[in-house]
Amino acid sequence: MHLWRTGQYTATLTCSDAVGNTSLPTSKIVRVDNTLPTATLAVSNAAFSPIASPGAKDTTTFTVRVTDVTAVHWTFDITNSSSTIVKTFVGTGNAAPVWNGKNSSSNATAPDGLYTATLTYADSSGNTGATTSKTVRIDNSAPTATALTASNAIFSPATSIGIKDTTLFNSTIADAVTVSWTLDHQE
Repeated sequence: MHLWRTGQYTATLTCSDAVGNTSLPTSKIVRVDNTLPTATLAVSNAAFSPIASPGAKDTTTFTVRVTDVTAVHWTFDITNSSSTIVKTFVGTGNAAPVWNGKNSSSNATAPDGLYTATLTYADSSGNTGATTSKTVRIDNSAPTATALTASNAIFSPATSIGIKDTTLFNSTIADAVTVSWTLDHQE
């Protein structure tokens, strides 16, 4: 058995018969590909809100970058926490598929939760690369907060020094993703 190195080869066929007649040569160029393709996967928004915040993180873009000497064909499945496929993208070469949070079967927006995007791929020679994945979250729910409380509803920071100089505000905020907050005051 001969193991061929990766590269381009020319095979040439010439025939001759028992009386010395020789055919014209015919050639074919072939490529030996023993190299596995590689790929990277990136995501633009690890959390996005397809329906709750129009115009703000409505979609997420998955960037697929593949490397090989031949064309690389890939399949990109997005699964829910039960490992059910909700969306599939198929392509060749580098791409940037955009997921709007809708599933493939009914075009309905997938419910809030974590989703895993898994990239499988192979080159034209049938060599498969290592599977890669990213996790994203759909979050269409607004954060919740308990009622804002103040330790002193009335306080006097400028007069009775040491007596009711400050007030502490308190509230508990809950959401599936990181929440930022502001506390405004009016005179």
